[in-house]
Parts: sequence; structure tokens; C-alpha cells
Amino acid sequence: MKRRVLNVEKASRLEAVLREGLSVSRDEALALVTRGAVYLDGKRAKDAATRVGPPQKVTVVLEAYANPDAPLTLA
Repeated sequence: MKRRVLNVEKASRLEAVLREGLSVSRDEALALVTRGAVYLDGKRAKDAATRVGPPQKVTVVLEAYANPDAPLTLA
């Protein structure tokens, strides 16, 4: 299972951490959370507007988002 772990370096919204850490658009970041592919400190994130800050960790499970029709592609 492919995962990306993002360390939260400054207080911000979860979707902003995803946009910056994965280089994705806001819509793609929201889709990751909606599809259940994002975890905050080991618990599934339910709201992309959640405020996060250090030392929290965001984990993105890429297979949970895998969909051949999805626009997101990560390098």
C-alpha cells in the first residue's frame, strides 16, 4: 500500500497541507478527504477544513484514491 506522510510544519487547514505537500489543486485535496484517503494522526479525516498544526502528521493512502477516471496524478 502506497502512503505519503506529511509533517505539519505550521498551523493551517488540512486541505492546504495536502495542496502544498502533494502539489495538488484544492479540488483534488478535497476529493482525497471525501474519498477517505486522508488520515490525521492515524484517524480518518472527515473534513478538509480541519485546522491542523505541529506536531501532527497527515497520511495519504494513495490506493484508497486509485481510480482510472480520477484526474489526480502524483509524481
